[in-house]
Amino acid sequence: MNIYTGTIVNSISPTQVLSINNKLRSLGLNPTLKGTKFINKAIQLLIISDNEFYILEDIYNEIANSYPSFNSAQIRNAIKYSLDHRNENLSIKNFERIFRF
Repeated sequence: MNIYTGTIVNSISPTQVLSINNKLRSLGLNPTLKGTKFINKAIQLLIISDNEFYILEDIYNEIANSYPSFNSAQIRNAIKYSLDHRNENLSIKNFERIFRF
């Protein structure tokens, strides 16, 4: 919420984008893969959304709107590839530190 106008701001600051990127990298995801970039975008969409529940296919479609050269199936596959090819040792090591459990 913008404290000066009282309106809700539907955007993510560059600092927040960088923070998301750093956390994904700490979890062992390769930041050069498209799927990791799509995960970052999905997190941004979830942060600015007012919805309490989310359907993954809706998120894939929303990302596809931002990246018109990709369809939702390609986005889902790219995300799966990034998750399947993460550095698992790094992921296990940093999961508790990032999520506090």
